[in-house]
Amino acid sequence: GVQTWLFRSVMTTETPTGPPTTRDTRPPRGAPIADAVVLLGFLALGRRSHGLEESGLTWFLTVLWPLAFAWVVGALSLSLYTARSREFLRLVGVVAITAVLGGLLRHFTPGHAMFSAFNVVLSCGLLLGTAGWRVVWRVARR
Repeated sequence: GVQTWLFRSVMTTETPTGPPTTRDTRPPRGAPIADAVVLLGFLALGRRSHGLEESGLTWFLTVLWPLAFAWVVGALSLSLYTARSREFLRLVGVVAITAVLGGLLRHFTPGHAMFSAFNVVLSCGLLLGTAGWRVVWRVARR
């Protein structure tokens, strides 16, 4: 059905009726920027939902740097922006690296626990946001 077609169109280069195509399977050039927007948006929403609007830019930067650093390490180590295969599997790996490494780095930021419910919420939010724009992009290209 439609769900199977959507899954195949997002996860593979197969067409719904036949063998793999020769279309370009590289991630979009703007992928790092779109992912950064998702990360920044996630943190901005979290700040607002926890009533931290008054905490200033310092809070944002102390929360952002461990996660941004962890994202870059994960993206580079798993070739998220250069590989032509398994983009969504690589994305899951980058999100996992970001949650674990980001949690370890957050431990060195005063007032933050190494691992907490934040890591689970972060993983879900990043995966939904980063995978979400990729799905929309792929479907729109068809």
